[in-house]
Amino acid sequence: MANEPEQIIIEAQCDSLELVVASYSKRIITLKRQLSEAKSLNSELKETTKERVSPSLKMIIIAFIVGVATGIVLTLLTRKIWQKVF
Repeated sequence: MANEPEQIIIEAQCDSLELVVASYSKRIITLKRQLSEAKSLNSELKETTKERVSPSLKMIIIAFIVGVATGIVLTLLTRKIWQKVF
């Protein structure tokens, strides 16, 4: 795409051909604008996705640590209660 010319000059002998060329050039401009908007939206979505990955991993680590701590506390409480019974 880098080798494409920026402008195309067309000389036409009939008005209908000029109208067709004008409509195509407007359509090309519209499509280029839509493409650039889609690319920027896609890059924003990728950034949002990257931001969402980090907190989920962080939450998994926190949940694991809380689970281990809960297991230790319950084990200690269970041993203490059973020592009083026997």
